[in-house]
Formats: sequence, structure tokens, C-alpha cells
Amino acid sequence: MDTSHLYNQFEDIETRLFFDIETTGFSYRKNMVYLIGCVYIEDHQVYLTQWLAEEDHDEYTLLFNFIQLSQGYRQLVHFNGSTFDIPFISKKAKCYHLTFDGNDYIHCDLYKHIRPCKHILGLENCRLKTVEKYLGIHRNDPYSGSELIEQFLQFMASKDKTIKNHLLLHNEEDITSLVHMTKLLSPIQLYHHIKTSYEDYILYDCKVVEQVLVIQLRLSPLFPFKYTYKHKHYHIEVNEDKITLHIPLLEEELKYYFEAYKDYYYIPSEDQAMHKQVAKYIHTSNRIKATKDTCYIKKRGIFIPLVHTNRLDDVRVFHRSRKDATTYVLYHEDLLSNDHLLKKLCFIFLRHL
Repeated sequence: MDTSHLYNQFEDIETRLFFDIETTGFSYRKNMVYLIGCVYIEDHQVYLTQWLAEEDHDEYTLLFNFIQLSQGYRQLVHFNGSTFDIPFISKKAKCYHLTFDGNDYIHCDLYKHIRPCKHILGLENCRLKTVEKYLGIHRNDPYSGSELIEQFLQFMASKDKTIKNHLLLHNEEDITSLVHMTKLLSPIQLYHHIKTSYEDYILYDCKVVEQVLVIQLRLSPLFPFKYTYKHKHYHIEVNEDKITLHIPLLEEELKYYFEAYKDYYYIPSEDQAMHKQVAKYIHTSNRIKATKDTCYIKKRGIFIPLVHTNRLDDVRVFHRSRKDATTYVLYHEDLLSNDHLLKKLCFIFLRHL
């Protein structure tokens, strides 16, 4: 088992216990835990420990041994264990008057890390075997989890060593997969960082090509995947060390709305609002009190759409109409040299990646 990446991934790898359980069903009342496997590291050595029930009453011993081992660790690494494994063990432990509280541990649930990023990774779903296929993990074990239950029942009746080896192999490969899946944590963390902060964007290039604003960003470390996100107002390409935003520009006459509409008159002949201090010189027949919908001035130019937000620093924001959810800022060539504003602009789009 290759664990070399773990030392780069975790500074405290020797405080982490990787584990997986096999049960005869989903109900802790009706079903039993028949196999628990753990992987842990001590002094740079990798250890695999497994407990397999050979009789019905062995369940207590499995739980007792696992709880004893887990008490030496601060963090548990599992796949969807927060939903199934941890609650199952906790409730089973109570049945045997054993104490196991999942809240005593820090959890690294790889399923919960991977699921929000499945679109970026190109995963059809987040089943264990789907993630294994993505990572190129080959299994020698021929059985699914449900098929394994029948194998276990046969083993309980026969104590066949071949079946026993199949049971142990399935569990071992489940835990080995956990170790391999941690390789995804760094790019997943980078993905979340891109969506939550613009400070580390490296602006590589920015230009307008055929009325499209093209912004290229460099990132380190590399993404181990390619991904394209398409929206009606923009699209984003992720390709290893580069992210490219394509933002079509809009050449049109748009409106800038004043908030303090009670301080303005609307001038129908000019189709725009004017502050009362200026409009007071216009004859009353040519002015009316402005409303929220008529308190605007118009501007023709080239605009950048702002999606998911209605502001960009203190830059004026324009609309097609007051009810239009999409807002726009005026494009000007100086923007291409304003790294601070460009980074904030990128952040507006990337946080919805």
C-alpha cells in the first residue's frame, strides 16, 4: 500500500485512524457488525488490523477491540461514516454497555469532501466503486457489499477459509481505497479556496477577443482534472494549472438607477432623471416626481455582466431594467491593468464554479 502521499497531505498522520465496517444490513437492531478493519501508521510503518466475527456472539469482541484501538487516535477517516458507520457503531456499543461517542473525534469523511466536487471531478455519482474507477484503483475482490453478506452467512455455517479470505480482502481493499482517496483532498481544498478567496489568483493574461473578455489565471498546485462550466453569461475552463474565464461583453444602452429617488424628477422628454436642484429650473409641465422605476440616467457603451451580485467595489452598476437580475459594469481599457478589480471580478464568477 502506497502511503507516501499521506505525509505531505497530513502533518499529523499518526493521529488518524482509517476504518471501515461490514454489516449484515442497515438496522443496528436487526443486523450485526461482522467485520471491522483499520489502517494506521506508527513510526512510518503501516499497520492493517481486522476483526472478523466467526460466531454471533463475536460482535461484542469486534466492537470492544475497535473502541479500544480508536481511543488512541484523535481523528477518524472513513467514507460516508458520518451517516452510517459511526451511528451504527455508537448504537451497537450501547447495546453492549460499551462507550463510543463519535463526537469525541475529529472526522474526515471523504464522501462529504468529494460529493460537492463530483461535477468538477466528472463523477457520475459518489459511490465508492465510482471514485475508485476515477482514481484507477483495481480491486481483486469480486463481491459487492450486498453480495458479501451472503458470503458471510455461508462462512458462519461452513468456516470455509476461502470465503474468509474473500471477506477480509473486500474489507482490506475498502480501507486501502480510503488511503488512495485522500489524494483528492489537496485539489478539493484548492477548489474550495478558489471559490472563497481571490488573494492567491495569479493574473496571467487579460484581453478582449471579438467582444469577449478573456481572463487567464495561473494556480499552484495543479488541478488533476479538466472541467468546463457554462453559464448563459460566461463560461469557465479549468485545465490543470490554468483557469480561463470567457465573459461576452454587451454593447447596449443601459440604465443607472439612483437610490434616493425622492430627490429627483423624471424628465419624460429626455427619458431620464434629474436632481431636483437642477430640475427646478425646468417647467413643471415637463417634469414629474421620479419613482424607483424612473429614477435613472442612460449610458451607451460596452458592459461586463455581473452575475450573482449587484456590485463591484464602488464601480457604478447598470441595468437593462430595475427588475433585471443581471447587473452590468462599464468596460474600459483601464480595467485590463487593474489587478485588484480584475481579481474581484474573477471571484464573482469563480465562487459559483
